[in-house]
Amino acid sequence: MVRTGKRFAAIAGVAAAALVGLVVWMEREPLRAWHRHLTVKKLLVPERRDDVLRTILSWQRYRGEPYYKVTDKDLKPIAEVAVSVQQDGHPIYVVFFRDSWRGPGDKEHHVETFDFDGTIVPWHGGANVEQPENVKDINGDRILEAVQQIGCSTRRHNVTQLWVLPITREMRPSLSLLYNRDDPKESWSWELTESETRGVRDLTLGVRDPSTGKISPRAVYRWSAPDRCFVGPPGGLAEPFLRIDGMTDGIEEECAMIERFANGADPPMAPGR
Repeated sequence: MVRTGKRFAAIAGVAAAALVGLVVWMEREPLRAWHRHLTVKKLLVPERRDDVLRTILSWQRYRGEPYYKVTDKDLKPIAEVAVSVQQDGHPIYVVFFRDSWRGPGDKEHHVETFDFDGTIVPWHGGANVEQPENVKDINGDRILEAVQQIGCSTRRHNVTQLWVLPITREMRPSLSLLYNRDDPKESWSWELTESETRGVRDLTLGVRDPSTGKISPRAVYRWSAPDRCFVGPPGGLAEPFLRIDGMTDGIEEECAMIERFANGADPPMAPGR
C-alpha cells in the first residue's frame, strides 16, 4: 500500500506539473504582454522615455496590416506623454514629439500612439500631426479624444474635414464632418462648449464672428452617453456640410465620400480629366 501510495503521489505530481506547464503555455502571450508593459509604462518617466521609445520601436509590433509603419529614424525627442484609459483597463500612451510640423512656433506636433504592450496603433488616415491641447477627454469617459481639422483635396475641389477621434485600438472617428467646399466667402470653423453635463462638451460648427471670436451655430453635436455617440444633424451632399461617420467603412470609402461631397452638383468627370 505504501508503494502504491507513493506511485499515485508521483503520478499526481507529474500531472500537476504538466497542468501548470499547460497553463503557462496557454498564457504565454498575456505574460509576455505584461512583461513588455513593464517597459512601456516607463514612457511616463521623463529621463528614460526616449530610450524606452527606441526599445518599443525595435519590437515593431502591429495588429494586422498597419496603415503606415513607425521607425525611430525620423523621430525627435519626446515632448510629452498622455494616457488614454481604455474600457479594459489597459492604457494607450499618446506620445507627442518636440518637432513642429510647419516650423518654429507651430503648435502642431508629430504624435504616435502605443498600446500597453508596445503594439503601435497608427493614427487614423496617417494624419498624425496634432496640437496637444486638442487631445483631451470631451465626453467624460476618460478616453482621450483628438479634435482634428484637416484639409482635403480632390482633382477639382477642396474641402475641410473635422473629426473627433477617440484614442482607442480601433482609431475610428466617433464624429466626422465635411464643410468649407472650395474656400467659401464665409468660412466655417468649430469650437467646444460646455454642455449641461459636467465634463462633457458639445461641438459647434459654424461661421466665426471676427469681432467677438464666437461661432454662430449652424450645427451642434451633443454626446449621448446611453448611445455612446454624438447626436446632431446629418447635413447633405448638396448642403454646406455633411456628416460621414457611420457612412463609411475604411479609408478608401471615406475618401470616396469626401470626393462626392467636394464635387457637389458637378457633372461626372470624364475619364482622364
